Amino acid sequence: MAEPDILWPTPQGIYYSVTDPSETPQKRLIRDLLLQSGQGPVRYDREGLSPLLEGAEGGAKLLEQLIRSSWLQLLEEPPEIPSKPYEELLKELLAPLGDRRVLLLEEEGFYLASKGFPHEIAEHLAALGADLLRVYEHHRDLLEPMLKVGTQAWSLVDAAGLSRLGFWPIYLDGRRFGLVVEGVPMLNHPNFVLLVWQLLLRYSQSGQGGVTPGG
Repeated sequence: MAEPDILWPTPQGIYYSVTDPSETPQKRLIRDLLLQSGQGPVRYDREGLSPLLEGAEGGAKLLEQLIRSSWLQLLEEPPEIPSKPYEELLKELLAPLGDRRVLLLEEEGFYLASKGFPHEIAEHLAALGADLLRVYEHHRDLLEPMLKVGTQAWSLVDAAGLSRLGFWPIYLDGRRFGLVVEGVPMLNHPNFVLLVWQLLLRYSQSGQGGVTPGG
């Protein structure tokens, strides 16, 4: 059996790095790892880590901290991305992120992909999700430091307080996206990492023009 040596984020690390707009050395390192992985696997050796750690605040010490915190992991094989048209790929990546229906939107109020929602409903949910992103940005100074609310997600709940429809922001290099999940969210699935990876490769100003391995 091959020794795990492919450096890759965990869903936990990705959730930390994209669900609020603040910037930290940890987030920059995770984002840089994803961008470099767009050109080929980043191996956990001196040659593979050199470009990643060059100029990184905290360097190798920060990298080890992220591994101990389970925000980064070592894999035996690099992640595989199906070779499909972009919209079909996003839809496939969305599928396991909720137990019912899931939608991906961008900040202008358009949806990029949907699993289960009919087109007309998806359009309205995307517009609603974009409005919630703007509301959060407008009131962030109240919600974060004053109320000590430790999450940026919004939810429509039932009488028992259980989420029926949840909205999660995704912040990537100055751009805003959102996930809409009906029912139970499953953002600890490996596809959450792959989804963020594909968005970053396509939309990041420091990305590589949307080059997708295998696509």
